[in-house]
Amino acid sequence: MMISLILASALNATTGTLAPKGTPATTGSVAVSSGGRFEVQPGDQLTVGGSVTVAGTLDLIAAPALPAGSYILINKTSPGAITGTFIGLAEGSVFTEDANTFQITYQGGDGNDLALIKLTPIQVWRYTNYGSILD
Repeated sequence: MMISLILASALNATTGTLAPKGTPATTGSVAVSSGGRFEVQPGDQLTVGGSVTVAGTLDLIAAPALPAGSYILINKTSPGAITGTFIGLAEGSVFTEDANTFQITYQGGDGNDLALIKLTPIQVWRYTNYGSILD
């Protein structure tokens, strides 16, 4: 039996780590300050009913054989964009973690979610040779 965790308060990682496991939710806001970390595995998803502000470190834990596709890490259900970016990960940045290559977007899902796209080998080749994952 799966139990869903729904919090009604704000979640703030100022110097610590926010590490959602499974599919927890909050009706409050979420902030990861410059000294904080957001630790997550693709497949885990934090649903947020309030504002989302990020400025700290994204610590992604991904299995090397992770299938290509899109992974929503923060599902923001309230209107408005996510504020800020994780350190070194501007909108559209491509990075490698645990033998996987990802592109990050703060405008994923329905337009205001934090999502990662696990790139296919051909997308990695295109990015390496042309600076874009598109044809």
